[in-house]
Amino acid sequence: MRAWEGSLVFIVCAVAQSVAIAPSQTAEDTLKPEERCTVEGTVVNLKTGEPLKKANVRLEREDMQSDSASWSATTDATGHFALDEVSPGKYMLSARRNGFADSQYGSRGEGSPGTQLTLLKGQKLKGIVFRMTPQGVVTGRVVDEDGEPVARAQVAFLRPMFVNGRKTLVPTFNSMAQTDDRGEYRAFGLAPGKYFASANFDALGRGWQEAGHREPSHQGYAPTLYPNAMGMSQASSIEVVAGSEVSGIDFQLIPLRTYHIAGKLSVMAEGAGAMIMVMSRDAGILPWNSLKHASPDHKGNFVVQGLIPGSYTVNAQSFSSGSETQVAEAIVNITDSDVDGVVLDFGAIHEITGAIKAEAGADLKKKGLTVGLQGEARIFGIGMNGGQVQDDGTFKIKVQLPDRYRLNIGPMPEGAYVKSIRFGETDCSNGVIDLSKGVTGGELTITIAGNGAQIDGNVSDPKDQPATSASVVLIPEQRDNHMMYELANTDQNGHFTIKGVMPGKYKLFAFDRVEYGQDEDADFLKQFEEKGEAVEVNAGDKTSKDLKLIVTDEDLPPEPPAPQPGS
Repeated sequence: MRAWEGSLVFIVCAVAQSVAIAPSQTAEDTLKPEERCTVEGTVVNLKTGEPLKKANVRLEREDMQSDSASWSATTDATGHFALDEVSPGKYMLSARRNGFADSQYGSRGEGSPGTQLTLLKGQKLKGIVFRMTPQGVVTGRVVDEDGEPVARAQVAFLRPMFVNGRKTLVPTFNSMAQTDDRGEYRAFGLAPGKYFASANFDALGRGWQEAGHREPSHQGYAPTLYPNAMGMSQASSIEVVAGSEVSGIDFQLIPLRTYHIAGKLSVMAEGAGAMIMVMSRDAGILPWNSLKHASPDHKGNFVVQGLIPGSYTVNAQSFSSGSETQVAEAIVNITDSDVDGVVLDFGAIHEITGAIKAEAGADLKKKGLTVGLQGEARIFGIGMNGGQVQDDGTFKIKVQLPDRYRLNIGPMPEGAYVKSIRFGETDCSNGVIDLSKGVTGGELTITIAGNGAQIDGNVSDPKDQPATSASVVLIPEQRDNHMMYELANTDQNGHFTIKGVMPGKYKLFAFDRVEYGQDEDADFLKQFEEKGEAVEVNAGDKTSKDLKLIVTDEDLPPEPPAPQPGS
């Protein structure tokens, strides 16, 4: 199953000793005290080697099927931390401290995964040296077309990411900054690496607009990439070095004519409120900077202003206590004029019914399965439609907008895979359901088998040492089947395991760095195609395949030394 290896998001526990944030009651509560594990180590400054006091360390479980579990601690004056009473399993270790970039243990920068820690029953893992990277800082100024400072402009530092096969720029964690009254900004907490920078100014109030409020002038500013570019092809990247400050990253916002989308909501439930959200569907526009919201008036009238030409999804959601949320959507194209008369009909909700069938020992009961449809032109969860799988295997998904959708099912039971997908008489086993001509076709039937293949092995670096933070990606021969792609990270021993593999032909790659979703980018894979290891599996197979690390970035810092395995 895929894992997002990008930006680090975790909750800091500000206490001096180890604290367990326990999951709900599970079978692991029956563990004997001697079967619990210990993780112990030291956090140091990557550049100086000095121990770091007050670093917040968090160990988070990776192999739970439902509830997560984590343990956290704060380092003492010697940089030491100890996490006790840890359950056996697979974990990621992360740390946060003021003045340093948030990081995962073993990660060698943005886009590089951390080292997965595999803990066996009773294991005492010692000697971890967690090297935290001093933060990078970027400063600059944002001005308008006349050179006057722009206050409250949003500046973001972005990295390329592949979402549904489309390359887009996404802000990294801790990468946002806002200009002051002099138009100046200071972005801190950046990890070393290359970034694209963007500046955006919403004169109408940071994306929120009230009903009936229309600006007399259609003058606005486009989201601008450094140095004053409108698209990725003209933008220049910025190199951020650990512990350094990059200054002079200035923007002059580009004025242009903007337009509005106006319309009306259909009748809502009595006493209900609503929110309008407009987001670009164009890959060439920064989606995170083009997202705008509006509030309709009591009659359902709305207007969203400050939009540049392009294609947009207009989404409306009603909300009220005691009533089911209603959703309506429309696709609107802006060329060279305002768009009026858009009608969002809350009554036009179609429903797909479906059922999940279990085969070959798949245990799907009480697994909390959800079946979701993600629009191919959408970014992450925006536009996601989902339905909870009931005890009898049936589910319902409400679909508001004709579109092409990718199917998401989770959390998958260990060792299981999606064997087949049919929407009526149409085979959709590649994970794509085409509803662009309407929500018709019959019932969605998904078959899940419990006898998926397992592939494991070890990854060694160019010096024949264990590669402890490699991304192992399994690429199907049938490249358009999105259900067959798999990803795993190596642990502290350079070992990886991929379970629940669909029968078929694949290639295995072990990369030192791979962006989220980049394994579906044909241009990226083309340059490494000959380095992939061919593998073919049948249902229930257990195959071992050792790999050599593919180095994509010679400038990555060395991997950390392996911790002591302990008992």
